[in-house]
Parts: sequence; C-alpha cells; structure tokens
Amino acid sequence: MGYDVECVHYEDPADFCEQIQQLIADNDFKMKMGDLKSAANNFNYEIGYKMNRYEDGTFGYEYVQGLPNSGSLDGLTVNSPIDGLIHSHNLGTDMLSIFSLSDIFALGAMVQENLINNIENFVFGVVTFGGTYQLSINNLNDFMNYFSTNQIDPFSEGDLILHDFGYGLYVNPSNIFSQNEIGLLNFIESNNLGISL
Repeated sequence: MGYDVECVHYEDPADFCEQIQQLIADNDFKMKMGDLKSAANNFNYEIGYKMNRYEDGTFGYEYVQGLPNSGSLDGLTVNSPIDGLIHSHNLGTDMLSIFSLSDIFALGAMVQENLINNIENFVFGVVTFGGTYQLSINNLNDFMNYFSTNQIDPFSEGDLILHDFGYGLYVNPSNIFSQNEIGLLNFIESNNLGISL
C-alpha cells in the first residue's frame, strides 16, 4: 500500500514532515491508515485507534468504534496518557471532509486532563472521504487560551453546539475539500489557535 504524501506545514515544517515520513514508513501505521480509509469510504460509523509509543519508537494500537450514524467516536475513553489518536469520518450528508470542531475540542480536553504523553510528537489525525490530515499543537499556551478566553469547556456539548455555528462559517459539509482545508487554516489563524494542519 503506497502513499503519496504532500507535507504542507507552516510552523517548523522540517520537524513535522520528518515525523510524517517516519509514520508512513511504519507498516503497522500504514495498515491502520488503510483501515481508516476503508471505513471513511464504506462505513456509517467512525472508527479510530488510540496510540501508545513503545521504547523502540513503534506504536501499539487500541481500536475504538462509534455508534452507527452518530458522526462521532462515542466509544472513545482515554483514561491514561496516550501518544496519538487517529480516526475516520464516516460517509454521510452532514460529515466533514476534514477535522470537526468536536475533534479540536477532544484534543483540548486531552490536553486539559494531561492525557497526552508528549505534545511535541503527539499524532492527531483524521482520515475522511476527502483526504488524510494531521493536526499538531505548536503553541500550547495559544491553544489553551482559545478555550479559556472564550470560556469554552471542551467537555461541554452545549459549548460545542454554541461554537459549532461559528466554525461552520469556515468549514461545513457543503464545501468542497479544498474549501474546507482553506477554511480550517483560516479558522486556526483567526482564532490564534496555536495548532497547525
């Protein structure tokens, strides 16, 4: 299974792209990404993998699955620090071709609860019918300020619903893939999120 990778990153591109290349060279990671791609194109539920890095740099994976037609990883529970989370977005008329605001909130919740082993090399990815993407945190203070300044509780469904409307001005299901990519980049920049796509 081959992957053509275009690594576009605006903060420390060499480090980020090197990490991506290392992941793509890992056969287990490639197989999991293949599973996610298949799920994104064929299933009516999301799947994902929690990742834990071994001493030799390879990963162990724990499978998680959402409920049918829910558009989320309902079964995801993170009780101890992890090194990565990769997941799919399933097919559906209201599904996004890129990260959702719920995904960004989940990342914020993991940071707040100290459930990330190492933020500098945390793998946070999504595979959709439109492509494969990874977010990285390049400024932890800016990222967490987004939640505190806007009085957002990343665990709150009400806060997600309230702020999802604003996110929809940038990223929404009716956009083509490239519009959502540009929209997410604009959302990140306009909110000084401290994350990179």
